[in-house]
Amino acid sequence: MTTQEYYRAIFENSHDIILVVGADGRILDINPAGTELYGYTLEEIRELPPGALFAKTVSPDLPKELMSRIAEQGDLIGEVVHRRKNGSIVYLEARSSVIEYERKPAILSILRDLTPRLEAEADTRRLAAIVDSSDDAIFGKDLDGTIVSWNEGARRMYGYTADEIIGRNISVLLPPDRSDELARILGGIVRGERFDQFEMVRVARGGRLIDVSITISPVKNEAGDIVGASSVARDITERKRAEKELAKFWEHIEELIRERTAELEDSNEMLTREASERKKAEMVLRESEERYRTIFENTGTATVIVEDDTTISLANAESAKLYGCSKEELEGKTSWTEYVHPDDLDMVMEYHHLRRLDPAAVPNGYEYRLIDRSGEIRHVSVFAELIPGTRRSVASLVDITERKRAEEAIVKINQELEAYDHAVSHDLRGPISIIISASQVLQDMIGDLTDECRAGPVQQLCGTIQAGAERAISLIGDMLTLAADGQAPRKGQLVDVLGIIKMVLDDFSEKIEQDDIKIELDNELGRISADPTHIYQIFSNLIGNSIMHNKGSGLEIRIRYRKGDQPGEHQYLLSDNGSGIPEEDLDHIFERLYHGEGGGTGMGLAIVRQLAGIYAGEIKAYNEDGACFELALRDFKN
Repeated sequence: MTTQEYYRAIFENSHDIILVVGADGRILDINPAGTELYGYTLEEIRELPPGALFAKTVSPDLPKELMSRIAEQGDLIGEVVHRRKNGSIVYLEARSSVIEYERKPAILSILRDLTPRLEAEADTRRLAAIVDSSDDAIFGKDLDGTIVSWNEGARRMYGYTADEIIGRNISVLLPPDRSDELARILGGIVRGERFDQFEMVRVARGGRLIDVSITISPVKNEAGDIVGASSVARDITERKRAEKELAKFWEHIEELIRERTAELEDSNEMLTREASERKKAEMVLRESEERYRTIFENTGTATVIVEDDTTISLANAESAKLYGCSKEELEGKTSWTEYVHPDDLDMVMEYHHLRRLDPAAVPNGYEYRLIDRSGEIRHVSVFAELIPGTRRSVASLVDITERKRAEEAIVKINQELEAYDHAVSHDLRGPISIIISASQVLQDMIGDLTDECRAGPVQQLCGTIQAGAERAISLIGDMLTLAADGQAPRKGQLVDVLGIIKMVLDDFSEKIEQDDIKIELDNELGRISADPTHIYQIFSNLIGNSIMHNKGSGLEIRIRYRKGDQPGEHQYLLSDNGSGIPEEDLDHIFERLYHGEGGGTGMGLAIVRQLAGIYAGEIKAYNEDGACFELALRDFKN
């Protein structure tokens, strides 16, 4: 075989496109791989005008400019966009050099089709966004139990940031009496076992115990060796206690493997090896996509992918259950808005369109009413976000119907309490006031008794009567406050929280000075849209609670503030260095009329929790070197 025949065999059999272009821009020669890609015959492609293959118009002088650049810089490597005969677009990587063709200078370009790789990467980003938008907690660990990845859901569930937990052993999350679980689970993972949705107890930051439902699966490398484990956990503490809430956790995303490329010019062996590498990369991408699809299908949250025209293109089993139909009926056939309540449709459509124009102008989380296939109206909380690089959005929906019904029941109870305001104020306070007055008159009359043996006990009895009556008056006041504060404000105003807290501290100034109590505040405590009286009630009860329940010296009270993750969210931490909250009281201190060991009316913290609910927030209590209260509030919307 001559040298010319050898190179012609390479030209004819190459998997890449080989294109020869003259100085005038006309195509002089192309190999079979090129005619197959573009859809032209060799004769047709030679008749095309200069620049006809480019998707956009190019300068007629482009071939000469390229020849000059190649002469100065050597071979040129870059990406080009061409158009096939059928009008479709193809993305190519081009390596161009100058050769002599039929005794004239020409450009030789070796082109590789990048379209399959780009489409695969786009699909992978789409599925990765699904995981990022989830509330499920997912983390990875190696075979020694060292945590190597940690998602946002895990931070919310366990209280540790990724920087704090990555590199530590998973045993930090296990109760001391369950340390043998780690060896058993890691041993099973090494053997390739999967632990599917089994329930166990874990320890969150601060020592708080939580019940979780967890799935643990082996993680393999490209060679198929088991190198670690991935855990998908769901907090089922509230479900076990009251069947109200489900916390969702997602699996951490493995980094995608990039397709390795190299020069394909020297021999058929190199071309074959690179084709093999491309196959291997595509197989890895397919496996990665299958993993993400498995996560999408098996998460406990109803999740859908919505196209620009509102069509649901992908739905998991939980979403089909929520809508009351099959996945086949949803995917590609149903609009995202079809099941939206008519009164909420304008809002949902406005958010859908605005998210594609200016994502920052639209809340990621919001609520609306959904009408399922059977006609039942459900309240849902939705979290929606655009998939990067697309006009598609991924949405997770949680059925909050029961929570809404509970909120309506609370409002009804508060309305009933308000209706009893007059009766309590006049019909109960009146007789108690008479008892107090009568006991005072009786005490004055005791002075006329000459028998000291009788006077002493009678006077003591009068004191007991008066103290009990005053305590009843206090309890009635707290009950009336609870009824009044359970009502949402007619209109919110911007409240300087630091100014409110200073007012509270002035009210307690005598006690603070007397007991030498140290107060430490952040310089900035935020400004919240609210009723100022409500904010005063919250911090007056919390600060007063710390002062009342810590009798020793050296008490320090600290109040910290940070803005929430979403606009209008405010988070506070009030803590002290006192004796803390008795463990047996932790689950009950926000209940009405629960006294515990510290006395009081048992209404203060119940008022705080009720007020937090008005502002779509919550309050949690735990012990960490003293009592700690985490308070979350949101701006009241008029």
